[in-house]
Amino acid sequence: MTALEFALALLPLAAALAGLLLWITTRDEALGDAALVLRFTLLLTLATLAAWSAGRTEAVQLRINPALRAQRALEAQPVYAAFQQHLPGELPALQDALLARARRGEALEEAFRQIRPMLARVAVDRLGFADQASRVLWGRQTAATLRALGAVDPAACYAAIAAQPIGEHTLASAFSAQQQADFQQAVVAVLESGDRKSRQGPPPGDEPVEFNAIQAEYVVIREALLAQHGAEAVAAIDTKSFPAEPVVPAAQVCEARIAQLEAILERPRPMASMLVDAVLR
Repeated sequence: MTALEFALALLPLAAALAGLLLWITTRDEALGDAALVLRFTLLLTLATLAAWSAGRTEAVQLRINPALRAQRALEAQPVYAAFQQHLPGELPALQDALLARARRGEALEEAFRQIRPMLARVAVDRLGFADQASRVLWGRQTAATLRALGAVDPAACYAAIAAQPIGEHTLASAFSAQQQADFQQAVVAVLESGDRKSRQGPPPGDEPVEFNAIQAEYVVIREALLAQHGAEAVAAIDTKSFPAEPVVPAAQVCEARIAQLEAILERPRPMASMLVDAVLR
């Protein structure tokens, strides 16, 4: 509803108010019909303009305009705000995805739950730009995501590892409200820190790590995984190109990836951040 439509909707009330004001201001006067009509028209115009002005205020518009109300709710959503500020080039794709969910009647919270795989892909793409703390946070969040999916359906856990589609029912049921909030916080951290680092350089707390040291630590972790999970499961997570169906049971691939991330996250933050980037991106 526009401000003009709001004013027109209040026209009967404005007319009643104008009539009341006319009676109050003229009850002690003897005016002809023309003068009464003129004064009533003036009062009605003033009342209508007042209603129109009130209808243009943000407070009234939020009450009468569902589209504006939805837009403000969207702009207040942390992930959407992070896209707006730090990754505007990806904002149209996010808007399209949310619009498609809205057309199906989904609430905003559920829509963000259903586009979780898309948000994960964007975060992984930006992981190389993120600072070390945000990379480690993303590693923790990825492990938590895989645990939650694996508890519901190991095939969905594998799909998340392989960046494949995940069923809507699984996405709707696998994550609690707190888990969803933690995931969104990690997405925002990656986008914010990546944007800040690209403009200002690495933050003071980030420490360089030598490539040979990273490679050596990766081998240590891999040897431990081989002993715990077997060569086939480890080979399944070594690749960057995952087959549609895992060559070993999905649960084994899921467990191996979670164990890998847990081992990585036990390392000091600089090393852990580099390994998270190497494994997930």
